[in-house]
Amino acid sequence: MDSVDLRKRNFVTPTEMPYKLASGVNLTSGEFANTLDLAVEKSSCRVAAVPRPGKLRGKGLGYYVESSGGGPEEEARITVRDDGVVDVVVGTFSHGQGHRTTYSQILADQLGIDFDKINVIQGDTDLVKFGGGTGGSRSSQMGGIAVKKACEAMLEDASSIAADLLQVLRETVRYVDCAFTTSENQSRVTLAQVASAASEPQFGGAGLTKLLRYDRGGGFTFPNGCHVCEVEIDTDTGHIEILRYTAVDDCGRVINPLLASGQVHGGVAMGIGQTLLEHAVYDADGQLLSGSLMDYAMPRASHMSDIDVSFNEVLDPNNELGIKGIGEGGACGAPPAVVNAVINALSPLGITSVDMPLTSESIWRMITSRG
Repeated sequence: MDSVDLRKRNFVTPTEMPYKLASGVNLTSGEFANTLDLAVEKSSCRVAAVPRPGKLRGKGLGYYVESSGGGPEEEARITVRDDGVVDVVVGTFSHGQGHRTTYSQILADQLGIDFDKINVIQGDTDLVKFGGGTGGSRSSQMGGIAVKKACEAMLEDASSIAADLLQVLRETVRYVDCAFTTSENQSRVTLAQVASAASEPQFGGAGLTKLLRYDRGGGFTFPNGCHVCEVEIDTDTGHIEILRYTAVDDCGRVINPLLASGQVHGGVAMGIGQTLLEHAVYDADGQLLSGSLMDYAMPRASHMSDIDVSFNEVLDPNNELGIKGIGEGGACGAPPAVVNAVINALSPLGITSVDMPLTSESIWRMITSRG
């Protein structure tokens, strides 16, 4: 049976959502068949080349659906200084994911201020008193939403101060383009002016700051995607070359396409490394023999191909930004895509199953055992 048809037969459809899984968790969003079709279409945009002499060529796909979200709580504090700079203290930590850019984009969009006037503070335990850290593809959907909600709460407090400064009713105040205006007259006060006033005794003297702890409650988001891989195998050596790789991921709303694509690239590299190279080897006494990078193979640039990355944005209905995770997607999608491509290449020899890691030696032994 065709692998695409098999998957489509078993997909949960959008009309069936929310779909209660066996675990009791509700699957709430995803257009799996559409995402699959997009990946197949993008990966088939050229005619497959005829294998070179001594080579076997194969193509395979993998479709993943994973749960993400990490811990159910995250905290953010927004402080506006009287010079208009906004400090953001958040309990996640970026080690390459670009949180500083992502959170700044969220705030710049909400406040209408210059991107460079946002200062994201992370990892300083003198300032960050609470946080779930980074893991489980949780940062945007937990830290990002905490930042958004803290900003909204700060603007509520700021609107009350602005109303007093403008000498109008609170309900007539509107925040537009980094300033508070009113429909009752043409007066306006800037966000920086309100922040300066908030430091005065009549407004409490604490400055314009708001701490908010976001509690997601139950449930997870379900990032998903289809990855398609094309490989060529050298029959003399068993070496596997990845010729082409296509990824279409649904991570909900994409806040920054460049950062999201980088997450996919990193995840795919990890997945390819797991599939082709990485192996924990123990001796008969249980002693780990591959305990350092002298013995444990990691993927290099030579093991990669160009990766065609795109997104099918299906917004999650359970959070204000409609986002899901993306950090783990590539590591979920790459192993089945690569393994299925290798099995497809070896199928003329009657080989229907392979075990990771797919080292050159293991593939060579399979080929030679079939003559």
